[in-house]
Formats: sequence, C-alpha cells, structure tokens
Amino acid sequence: MVMAVLYACSFAPLALFDAFGLTSRRLVPSAKDPAVAGGMLHDNLCGHVKGVLERIFSWPDPQDLFLVVVSCDAMRRMADALLETWGPARVLVLDLPVCPDEEGMRYFAASLIKLGQRLTELTGRPLHAHALYRSLALRNELAEHLERLRGQVHTEGVRTGPAGAMNVLRELTDLPVGEALERIDAFLAPPPLPRDPNTVPVYLFGTIQPDPRYFDLVVEAGLAVTGLGTCDAYRPHEVAFALAPELSTPALLEAYASALLGRSPCPTLCRCERSSTLVAHHLAAAHACSARGAVLLTLKYCDPYLAKVPELRRAFQEANCPLLVLEGEAGPNLPGQARTRLQAFAELLTARGVA
Repeated sequence: MVMAVLYACSFAPLALFDAFGLTSRRLVPSAKDPAVAGGMLHDNLCGHVKGVLERIFSWPDPQDLFLVVVSCDAMRRMADALLETWGPARVLVLDLPVCPDEEGMRYFAASLIKLGQRLTELTGRPLHAHALYRSLALRNELAEHLERLRGQVHTEGVRTGPAGAMNVLRELTDLPVGEALERIDAFLAPPPLPRDPNTVPVYLFGTIQPDPRYFDLVVEAGLAVTGLGTCDAYRPHEVAFALAPELSTPALLEAYASALLGRSPCPTLCRCERSSTLVAHHLAAAHACSARGAVLLTLKYCDPYLAKVPELRRAFQEANCPLLVLEGEAGPNLPGQARTRLQAFAELLTARGVA
C-alpha cells in the first residue's frame, strides 16, 4: 500500500512527494465536531486550522503522514499540537519564510532539502535527481493544461459554474499526477456556456472555501464569477518553470523553492511593506477577467487576510471597483446575511450601470 502525505496548504511541495512515490491528499477542513480541536487549541483561532485538525484526527489510515506548512501563528500552534500528540514519526513540518525575497528563497530551499532528507528516513528511499526532475516536469505539464480551465472561467464561465471549476481542481489535485494528465481532457471537454448577459461579472478571491454553497449564493444573486483567486483554486498548480535535466538534486530543489514562492501572492508572504504586492495582484486579476466588482471571502480570526482588508478596500475603491467582504467560518454554516449582502451587492453594481 502506498503511503500518503496529507496537507492543507497550496505551498505543499507535491512534486517532492511524487519523486518519492508517495500520493498526496489535500485535507478540506471539517467543522462537524468543534470539541475535537477545542480540546487542543483556543476557541478564538482560525476556523480553517481547527477544521484541518478535526479532519486529521478522523483520518482512517494510521500509516499516512501529515505535512504542516507553517504559514501563520495558528498553523504553528497546530504543528505543536500534532507533534505532541503523534510525534515526529507521522508529522512533517515545513516553514514558509516571512517574505519571498532572495533570502527567503534560500531559507525555503534549505527547508525543502531537510524535508527530502526526512522523507528518505521515513520511507527508506533516496531522493534521486532524475526522479525529482521527472516529477517537476509532469507538474509543469499539468499546470500548463490547467491554464485552459482558467481561461474558460475568465472568459465565459465553465458549464457547471465556479463550484464546478473548484470541484475539478480539487479532484485533479488529489489524483496522481500521471492519472491527472490522462484525465485532464475529459474534465475540460464540455464546452463552456456563454455568460448570461443579465449577470454582473465579478472576481472572487480570498481564503480556502470548503463549502461550494458560497459559490452557489454568488450565482443566485445574479453575479457571474469570471475570475477565481481563492488560495485553493489555481495556486496549487502554478508550478511551471524552466527545467534543466543536468541539475543536481539540491539545485532542482532550489529552483522548485523559487517557483513555489513565485506563485500568486499569499497574505502570509506579503507582510508589512510587501502587502502592496498582494493588493496589486488582485486588482490586476480583477481587471484581467473584466470584473465590475470583487468579492473577498475570508474566515474569522484569519489574521493574515483580515489585516489586509483596509488596504484592499482602499485600493479597490480608488480603482472604482466595488469590493464586498464576507467573513465566515470554515464549516457547513454559512453566514446568515451572506445571501442578503450578495443580492444587495448585485443591485449596487447594476445601479451603477455596470451590468
């Protein structure tokens, strides 16, 4: 039986797991039993982290490994709780740097090298440069194919709407990369439907959204999602970069670290003076998909994103692009006013003459 690595962050180095012959599974947060996380973490902590912890403790296979990408204080607390409970035999920890600059890249590359060494200890398999090169090449190929899906969403919307696009992305993420490449054409074969001219195009971005009903509410309100910028949308597949087969294993991991940190900006990597990078990225993405407004979905107690909200509001206002911020929990209970606020937002955009 092939050992799996469970993860919950789009910066997880999936190609590294592929090179070891491991499968990878993304954990979608659960919130069915808050007492599971409540016994280990403070209640006023990010619901995403608590939901991931709940999923981990309900995972059926005791042989699988858990990777915690430490991107914020809440993730660090979860890593500490897991290490205390399970021990280092099943828990892998990967630290993200504070900033994706040259120093941060070197730090992250060293972290990937240490992670590779740890996987060698746990699996008994060495990490060969040719295996890593092949894994990176396959992930590159998958990233290029998924640009087609991004294009469909941005121009016309996929046949099953934004929720369908997210389901496709999540299913492909959980498949072995070779199988994902074999099935990619079947996923993208149905032609997209033209966008209803009576709907208002919007850009949807923010944190991970485990509940597809958020997307349904957006559509029901008369809004058309022409751009997706949530952290679990395309970022896990933004790997494509130039490869040279003669590179050594450390050199390949350095190139991989640089590519991972060069993905769509994450609020945890855009602190202080670098927060303008995140704001500029989302403004450009909204403009690229011809959005007339934007909807930010974030979670309660998600400090990295909530700290950026004032700057995001100001920037979108200056760009004459209305922004709606919806703050909720990572669970089955949607904010009670979400539907009303989305409908009011659609009416606002229509009244501005931008429908």
